[in-house]
Amino acid sequence: MPIEHEWQSIQSAPDDRDLELAVIESEVPHALVFPCRRRPGGWIHSETRAKIRVEPTHWRLWQKSD
Repeated sequence: MPIEHEWQSIQSAPDDRDLELAVIESEVPHALVFPCRRRPGGWIHSETRAKIRVEPTHWRLWQKSD
């Protein structure tokens, strides 16, 4: 599996790329179900451009579904 499909530490997340983010809630990891992008000041929903309030711990490249 190419490394870009594996979960990476959030500190290494690139800007201006569609990403799948993971958050930990009640000690359980969850992947967000929509693509996100890092922007100055936080994260946005890639499709709606709405700012989202999350504290992700990991990322990987968003896999487009057909």
